[in-house]
Amino acid sequence: MPYLPQARVWRTYDANLAKAETALSKLSISSGAKPTFNGLTGWVFEQTIRQCIRPDLKARRLSPPILEQAGLGKRGKADLMVGNVAIEIKLSGVFSQPAIARYARYAAEARATGVHYLYIAGGESYQNYRDDVAEAFGPDNVFFLDRPGQWARFTERLARLLITQASASRPAATRTPRSGLTTRSSRLGGLPLIAWCLGCRPALE
Repeated sequence: MPYLPQARVWRTYDANLAKAETALSKLSISSGAKPTFNGLTGWVFEQTIRQCIRPDLKARRLSPPILEQAGLGKRGKADLMVGNVAIEIKLSGVFSQPAIARYARYAAEARATGVHYLYIAGGESYQNYRDDVAEAFGPDNVFFLDRPGQWARFTERLARLLITQASASRPAATRTPRSGLTTRSSRLGGLPLIAWCLGCRPALE
């Protein structure tokens, strides 16, 4: 499936950070010096991930709503909610075991409500933290962009979850007294289900 090269994600981040720093330095309240606070880089990374998700999903003909700081469980918030998939985004990984425990709790609450919870980070300095995060979210749901092929893994996983979600939300086939077994799905155009079973399959998008 189509996806952006991982190196392009990082180039986009670098360009976005430079633009943000320039824009902030031009504010009337600024001294003109380049801003260096940590929160800026994290925010720019989150926005870059959101920005880069869109073309990959569009290439797969997926256009789910994307919300920022969406509620997750009782108290948690996810950086992004893409359809029914929550995404936690960290530029430099997590900084403590209590933070990992908190995300494990959020992940459990998300699963209890039918929400998938993914974790993507620019990197992680400690292997123990990588392992603990993988245990908290599940190994298939964790992605570190300091290793090759992780952006492709991330977007493929996200697309697969969204497609599964869309399939589950379609109305089930129903039986009518006169016409026999039919489906309400527009993808089958209302053709009798027996035609589908016999191999007369209309082309799907």
